[in-house]
Amino acid sequence: MARFNTNLIKTRVRLEPGTVDAAALVDNSVDSDILSDNAVDTAAIQNLAVTTNKIADDAVTGAKLANDITIANDLTVSNDLTVSNDFTASGIAKAGLVSLANSNAVTYDLSTGNVAKWNRDSSPVDATNTLTLDGTSGGALDGMGFTIMAFNGDDDSDRSITFAGGTGITVHYSDSATITWGGPNKHTVISGMVFDSANVLILSAGLVGSV
Repeated sequence: MARFNTNLIKTRVRLEPGTVDAAALVDNSVDSDILSDNAVDTAAIQNLAVTTNKIADDAVTGAKLANDITIANDLTVSNDLTVSNDFTASGIAKAGLVSLANSNAVTYDLSTGNVAKWNRDSSPVDATNTLTLDGTSGGALDGMGFTIMAFNGDDDSDRSITFAGGTGITVHYSDSATITWGGPNKHTVISGMVFDSANVLILSAGLVGSV
């Protein structure tokens, strides 16, 4: 009887949809000893082969993930991210940066990022400037802090910034809704917090010198 070298034989088995389900794979039926390194590579798994509705809730838990998981590129979280314990990032965490128009009347949509840069580097800068805060509806931003970096590049004299709220939003301030925007070539940092959908709190701090 002829003997076959089984190492030279490849058998292709076609599995019809629904052939392998939860009842077909028992706990630990596929472990690390069955799948060798690189047994399943990118070419073996087509795009969209595994979709959300094919992974049951809690199918992948912390106990099933090895320690020190590395994400090579950017990680995007579409909705809220909850971390039960400490979260450590070895790289640099950069806040969502929004660039406001070089105009005397701009709207800062807080839902687009928690840091805004308002660069008025042209001269002359308008004597009066209005900054409208918007995008807080729905409550998703409640408690979020934000910062506005405003640069007054005017070569002549000080300018002013007046705060305003978008539709249904009240802006709360310490002394006045209008602050002095120091210049020339001075930076002003405006920090604040979203109290809730209808209320935004602001605190301004000006920078008068540089080295």
